[in-house]
Amino acid sequence: GLLFDIVIAARYGKGRETDAFFAAARIPLGLAVLVTTGANQVLVPTFSTWSVQYGSASRIFQQLRCRVITAAGLISAVLAVLLAATARPIMQITAPGCADAQLDLAADLMRTLVIAIPLVTLAEVYRAVLNSARSFVAPAMMHVLLNGVAAALVYWGTRDIRWVATAYVIGCVGQLVFLDLAARFTRSLAFSPRLPVRRDRRVPGVSGGQADADGSSNQELSDLSRRLVRPFAAAGMNPLAR
Repeated sequence: GLLFDIVIAARYGKGRETDAFFAAARIPLGLAVLVTTGANQVLVPTFSTWSVQYGSASRIFQQLRCRVITAAGLISAVLAVLLAATARPIMQITAPGCADAQLDLAADLMRTLVIAIPLVTLAEVYRAVLNSARSFVAPAMMHVLLNGVAAALVYWGTRDIRWVATAYVIGCVGQLVFLDLAARFTRSLAFSPRLPVRRDRRVPGVSGGQADADGSSNQELSDLSRRLVRPFAAAGMNPLAR
C-alpha cells in the first residue's frame, strides 16, 4: 500500500487531482477495512466450525461457503451501485472544501472505485476460506499482488488521474482471480453459485434429503449474519469518527 501511494505521488504530485482521488477513495477503502475485520473475526472461525460439524468433504459444507460467497457478492454489488448513484452528494458531504470541478472529478473517480467493493469483499471471503483450511501463503500474498499490480499500472500508465482508479480496480480483479485459483489448487473450494446437496448419512442434518439440508444451511447463514453485526459495528466506529 505504501508503494502504491509512493507511485501516485511520483507520477501525479500533490494538487487538486490527487486530492480528488483520495477523497473518492475514502469510502470504498473504508468499507474494505470493515469487510476485512468481519472476515477475520467471524468467517474464519465459522468456516472452521462448519468443517468440524459437517465434515470438510461434505456437500453441505461446500454449499454453505458457496452461499456465503454468493450473498457477499450480491450485497456488496448492490451497495456499490447505490454509492455510484449518490457519488456527487457524498463528495459534497465528505469533501466540502473542494470546488465544483474537483467534486465532479472526485465523483467520477468514486464511481470507478466502488467497483472494487464487491471485488474486495469476495477476496476477503476467499481469504477466510483459505485461512480456515490452514492455507496461509496465498492470503498473505493477496494485498501484495493487488497493490503491486496497481502500482505497476500507474507507473507505466497515462497521466490522467482517472487511470489510478482503473488501475486499482484491475488490481482487485487480479487479487480475486489469484485467490480463486489458489482455492482450487489447494482443493479448499471450487466455487459454484449453488451446489446440489446429495444424501449423505454421515453429515448431520443432511440424511433427510434436500429439505433438511436447505433448512440447516439457511439456519447457519442466518446465524452467521447475526454474528457479523457486532464486528462490523465496532470496526465502523473508527472510519465514522474520522
